[in-house]
Amino acid sequence: MNTKSNRRSFLKKSAAATLSAPLIMSLEEYALAGQGSATAPAPAATSAKAALPTGAIGKIQVSRLICGGNLINGDAHSRDLIYVSPLLKHYFTDEKIMETWSLCEQHGINTMLLHTRALEAPEVEAFVQKMQTEEAKGIYRQRGENAEFPNAWIKAKLGLRQFPVRTLAKARLEVLWACLTYNIQQWIGACWRESVGSAA
Repeated sequence: MNTKSNRRSFLKKSAAATLSAPLIMSLEEYALAGQGSATAPAPAATSAKAALPTGAIGKIQVSRLICGGNLINGDAHSRDLIYVSPLLKHYFTDEKIMETWSLCEQHGINTMLLHTRALEAPEVEAFVQKMQTEEAKGIYRQRGENAEFPNAWIKAKLGLRQFPVRTLAKARLEVLWACLTYNIQQWIGACWRESVGSAA
């Protein structure tokens, strides 16, 4: 293949590309203009409510699919991202909540898990104010290693996801045994690491 190039061929190719560029752009603009001038499709007619399987609780029919209410309540469970919950509370205005419920109703969902908080208790308000401080945020960031990892370890290693016993006293006893097992395991691991470190 001939890879040699001279000034004349370079200028010829450059001129051809320069002249063809407006043509290409005009074709693109023509296509876009055609899309814009086309009549917009008519909105789909509101369809009848979808039917979902339901179950009966007493005389009440509850849809098998239930809408959760954590996000509407502002409960984001976002760990140390404390700003997410207030963000959700600002996003879910009364109009947005009604829109969400309307969509649920259209798809056959007639039940929602929700707890109302018209007025916060003074203790809750005090806690919210406290958690806005930098000191409290720093403590809350330690939640992952101090609280959530032990919970995950107990669930994964011991399989304690639901209590096989009844009464509060028996449930507390089972939790005590699980926590004691976790602490002993951590103690064994700490002793082993210390012995390995001293041997090295």
